Amino acid sequence: MKTNNGRLWVLAVSAVLTLASCGGGSTTSSSTASSEASSSAPAKYERGDDDAIYEEVLGEFEDLVEEAHKIYEDDARYIKYAEAEGELLAQGLMVPTYTQGGTYSISRAAPKTVSAAVHGIDSDRLQYLVATTGEDKFVKATERAELKEKWQAAKDANDSSKYDPATYLKGKGYTLATEYTTTDSAFPQTLDVLATYRAADTEYPCNGIEGLVEYDNVGVLRGAMAVENADGTPYTISSDGLTYTFKIRDDAWWVDDKGAKVAKVTADDFVAGMQHALDAQGGLEYLVSGVIKNASEYMSGKATWDKVGYQASSDGTSLIITLTQKESYFPSRLVYSVFMPMNRSFYESKGGKFGSEFNSEAESYKYGKSGDPTSILYNSAFYCTKYEDADKAQDMVYTKNPFFYNADKVTLNKIHILYDDGSNPEQIYADARKGTYVGVGLSASTGLLKKAKDDNLFNDYAYITDTNATTYFGGLNLNRGAWSLESGGAKSSQSEEQKILNHVAFNNKNFRLGFLHGFDRATWNDVRCGEGVGKYGLRNMYTYPDFVKLSAATKDGENHEFAANTSYGDLVEYYANKKGANVADTADGKDGWYNLTQAKKELAAAKKELGTSWPEGMKVHIDKVYYSGSPAQVSQFNAMKKIVEEAIGDYVVIDGIEVTTTSDYYYSGYYCETGEELPQDYFDGSGWGPDYLDPGTYLDTFSALRDASMVKVIGLDPSL
Repeated sequence: MKTNNGRLWVLAVSAVLTLASCGGGSTTSSSTASSEASSSAPAKYERGDDDAIYEEVLGEFEDLVEEAHKIYEDDARYIKYAEAEGELLAQGLMVPTYTQGGTYSISRAAPKTVSAAVHGIDSDRLQYLVATTGEDKFVKATERAELKEKWQAAKDANDSSKYDPATYLKGKGYTLATEYTTTDSAFPQTLDVLATYRAADTEYPCNGIEGLVEYDNVGVLRGAMAVENADGTPYTISSDGLTYTFKIRDDAWWVDDKGAKVAKVTADDFVAGMQHALDAQGGLEYLVSGVIKNASEYMSGKATWDKVGYQASSDGTSLIITLTQKESYFPSRLVYSVFMPMNRSFYESKGGKFGSEFNSEAESYKYGKSGDPTSILYNSAFYCTKYEDADKAQDMVYTKNPFFYNADKVTLNKIHILYDDGSNPEQIYADARKGTYVGVGLSASTGLLKKAKDDNLFNDYAYITDTNATTYFGGLNLNRGAWSLESGGAKSSQSEEQKILNHVAFNNKNFRLGFLHGFDRATWNDVRCGEGVGKYGLRNMYTYPDFVKLSAATKDGENHEFAANTSYGDLVEYYANKKGANVADTADGKDGWYNLTQAKKELAAAKKELGTSWPEGMKVHIDKVYYSGSPAQVSQFNAMKKIVEEAIGDYVVIDGIEVTTTSDYYYSGYYCETGEELPQDYFDGSGWGPDYLDPGTYLDTFSALRDASMVKVIGLDPSL
């Protein structure tokens, strides 16, 4: 059964700035129908059919994704995925904007002391973070550069022990921090990481839960709850490649919110965790369905749990995982929250049940409740000692776990997360200087870039942050169904005539591509980052372009040969342009899309194709929601309006819809479960990060036969 949610649906970094062939695109039949006017009454907008729209714009993409999933050999599979992504980009449905990083910052954190993983949740783990403390005791840019050179040497050697930033910084006279405080505006809605898909629900709670394996800070997969073999691998594989065995370490404990030992971690904890995840179906089961033997059959009621390929060994010391088919990248899946353990007896003591008896709505069910640290156990470096969940007064504290198996290497005694809505960035900056926070981003849109320069901090301490594999993008709403929230917020002023025009225009391929080619994203991103800096974090495609590469020279189905070491981004660029995308470059740090001549050509073609459906003298009014309490969002909206209208204002108008609370902002996009709920035409408040090391982790989010979670961003229902 396909899920209707996705995993790493992350908030855009600017959402609340406290811490991202021009061929004739005909309309769908449902779109055309909605624009027909009666001779006796004004035309009234009617929402189209999700399935028909999806088939028209993404039917070929879906077929290509399915072909890729059937290919075991990595290089051939990457090429087929690249063809699928080329089709996705050529449809102009999404506007890639930027990735995390590529912005100015000042920080006390030493570089590369958290996991180097570009997927999963390991990069959110803070147990080995090294940072300095003291007023204005930021790490100097020159020292940061030296540390990165030392890290690169360790990475080249695949040996994290060769990188010792703590000793380096102490030798420079710094005192090391033992506490870490940060702010956020989207706190976990549950502490049960097994029953959720939102990044906000795992970003901090992952510090209290440890899985089988983890990636260290040089990118090596290491054992966590699983014991490493003599060769360093944390598992053994059967000769047919279908069965993985993980021996569970015998020195790992579950503790409660007081830090008291409750029980040893066992293989059965992983079995219980997986069964609970499949019962709860919180949005991550797509990472397991069709992968773990009989997992799909269990969820559909066609198999009992004992038939699922996720069981403890007869002596209880090992976890045995059996796959449906061989998968070269399977171990990389294990660093995501759906594979985390759960103590069975504690879960049952909180009213939890398994199988057909599972009911999270039952009055007796108290497991993983938001705001209640006593509702869950912890087996990692920290345990939650405080979680206040009042509106706009949220506060979380994680405390070091003395019984963690690797406690002597954990650098922090406390992690503190405070609520902040981004309305007062100067206070965050002042507190960062005092040492309350490890660092602060220096955004032009908040005024902090100028302030750091005025305070003589910029030259010595400012650096451009590393980019990563998360992609932020805007979605064009192809089938809008809401013009306000239930709260009354985010209310649109569009007329019926404008609604109808938007619908037919957004369902025209040339219009979509014209909008994409007419949006100067680098200049727009400068407003967030600082003049000339916006380009560093630009992304031009959905998947991280350097995510994978070909290991050998490989030919595609049309006998076109790609050289060994060709990046995935270069593969996508080839196919996207073959399909008429006209993207100049897919590499990060460049604006491969802005082409005003191309934009005007495509928009003129769209207007001609739509004929009387685009009334003379009318422009397409694009609603864009922004949060007025965030100076960054206000600046970015104003910049987008100015940039787009100056470029292609003969065709479009950007209309701002102001919301005054973070709640209304999130429910205008990030918290929407279906596209029909999305009360705007262009939503860019979230993004996607990978769950495992294969391009499918991105592309499945737009495939109706797979996860489809991100089709809500283009106005469609993920349960297609």
